[in-house]
Amino acid sequence: MRGSPRQFVNVALWPFDSPQAADQWVQQAGDSDAWRFDAGQTALRFVNEYLGFTEVNQIVGVDERGDHAWVKVGQSVGNSTHTAANIHLQRVGSAVVAPWVVVGTEDNLLTLDSPVYGSTVAGQTISAGGKITGVDECIGVRILQQGRTLGEARCVMAGGSSSPWSNPVTISGVQTGPVTVVAWTGGHVERVETFAITGLHAN
Repeated sequence: MRGSPRQFVNVALWPFDSPQAADQWVQQAGDSDAWRFDAGQTALRFVNEYLGFTEVNQIVGVDERGDHAWVKVGQSVGNSTHTAANIHLQRVGSAVVAPWVVVGTEDNLLTLDSPVYGSTVAGQTISAGGKITGVDECIGVRILQQGRTLGEARCVMAGGSSSPWSNPVTISGVQTGPVTVVAWTGGHVERVETFAITGLHAN
């Protein structure tokens, strides 16, 4: 059942790349795809299936507020649970009960401030950067689009309290549509312990 179109100004990253794609999916959705109506499951599948961070395997918390949700994902560390990221999702499309799409992260210890969210990819290099709080961190960056890796940069050492970091990535094969930039650090206990994402447009 269709309702009024939702205002959508964010970058749709996964599992849909536009409100139109979400509406088309709703018309033919089956029971096996019902996870797309669950913010927590959508966030965790994004991390495991799209980003490939299988060590981040738990939903730590879900905060739904209207058409927006923030899902904390993480992993067990000893007797406690560590939050790796707080993923921002939004309901997308014109269905009365619309599916969720990942649009970004709410960053804390590791921030991804550059490139600016929602900006347009220009050239063959993406200059990723932000701030990091931690000790002996090594920050890697990967650029993704429609399940393909456009480029990846080896990790750079960083650390301190809100210390700046930067790591340029050379990319190729960019097509029209949304682009995901993910930065991560780890290695103390797991390969990926903290990550952040941002969304770009490619014309």
